[in-house]
Amino acid sequence: MNTNSIFREFLLAVFLVIAALIGHLFLTSKIKVLNKQAEILNAELARKQDVLDAKIVLQQKLSSEERIVKIAREKLGLVRSSKMFEKIWVNENRIKRLEKIVNSKYE
Repeated sequence: MNTNSIFREFLLAVFLVIAALIGHLFLTSKIKVLNKQAEILNAELARKQDVLDAKIVLQQKLSSEERIVKIAREKLGLVRSSKMFEKIWVNENRIKRLEKIVNSKYE
């Protein structure tokens, strides 16, 4: 081999090493950026989950039977029945016929 081809091979090897290093540095910086974005999004998700949990707790508090009964008694003057309500049995065919009648009137 002559010195010219050895020099070319050396330059090619150096170029490949430099290209690999540049690629590695680029990918490493891209990974850091993506990890930072993931961290920010996870923090935002946690914050939104906390807000959602607080709203669920509030909804459960507002729809509790204890609160509803209190409002019904104090503001509406309702009284809770002491006996069980009667069960009414309706034939499924009768329900379907009534549904058809109602639907036909509103079409």
